[in-house]
Amino acid sequence: MRNTAPRRTRSDKHGPGALRHLDWWRRSPEFREIMRQAGLRAVERWRQAPKCGARKRSDGEPCRNPGLEPSGRCRFHGGKTPRGKAWHRVTKRETLSDKGAAIDSRKLQNKIKAAAARAKRLAAMTPEEREAYQRWQAAHRPGPPGARASARARRQQDREAAALFAQDKTTPIDPEAAELRAMIEELERQKREAELAFQFTQGVFQ
Repeated sequence: MRNTAPRRTRSDKHGPGALRHLDWWRRSPEFREIMRQAGLRAVERWRQAPKCGARKRSDGEPCRNPGLEPSGRCRFHGGKTPRGKAWHRVTKRETLSDKGAAIDSRKLQNKIKAAAARAKRLAAMTPEEREAYQRWQAAHRPGPPGARASARARRQQDREAAALFAQDKTTPIDPEAAELRAMIEELERQKREAELAFQFTQGVFQ
């Protein structure tokens, strides 16, 4: 097969001749076939990739964009939100627009202000308060918002129950109310036992 590419001289290595040769290669059938096959492979990888599955607000259908690790959601539905050990890291926007730069700058300034306020609060603590704070930090690891909300609700219920039981014991109690209270206490006891059993099971199979 005869080569129809334009010949290049030594002077054309970095000059206009090199650009003409590259332009010829891009218009050649071989290059077009290579790019077509690469495009088909990319489309096939996109089709085979796990999809996001989040419900779209536009039509309510599942999102068909490829999901990202580890959550499996796409970048439009929280797939790039830091998780695990990186939950506290500030993420930067991919866009280079002025609006994106302003958002990144505001997030960074808020992070700096929060760190300064925390350092000031720690410096004002007594040794006993600092030790109690460190124990609290060790016992309260960050987790999902739903779990934190449930824990707050349980603590509030415990405080209300403690305040109720701390009332004057001489106050006459309705027999029906006493029966309901006993049932509530029994249900709470069963709930605590079930939670302990679930935590033990999770620790065994992890």
